[in-house]
Amino acid sequence: MWRLRIDMLQARDFIWMPYSSPDVLQVVHPEVLEPRHTALWRCVTALIYFAVIEWHQIDRVLPQFGGVQSRLQPALNIDFLISKDGRGSDRWFPYNLQFWHLHWESRTDYVLQFDVVADPGPLHDFLDWWS
Repeated sequence: MWRLRIDMLQARDFIWMPYSSPDVLQVVHPEVLEPRHTALWRCVTALIYFAVIEWHQIDRVLPQFGGVQSRLQPALNIDFLISKDGRGSDRWFPYNLQFWHLHWESRTDYVLQFDVVADPGPLHDFLDWWS
């Protein structure tokens, strides 16, 4: 039911709430807004919590950061990581999942650069792709 409701959304039904919005800023811890942390918001990288790896793919939600959303590239499928926890008899996740740890270490190489605009709606190219 929820997937159908999401699929039925039209551009006018979706409200982007950029992090600069006062409604959002009032619930964000002030330390998170320091420049040393805000670059991480714009990184397309692996977020690692012990053996759990999530792909932080902000290039798919640029309006949330005040950027214009263009046509999307295919999402990285990391479903295979869900079946691996990196723990066990002779396994250790920083070793078994070394590729992802190295990706995290070089996260500053993957900071997206984009213009912040007053109306961060999607491009027509994105809307064509979406429909």
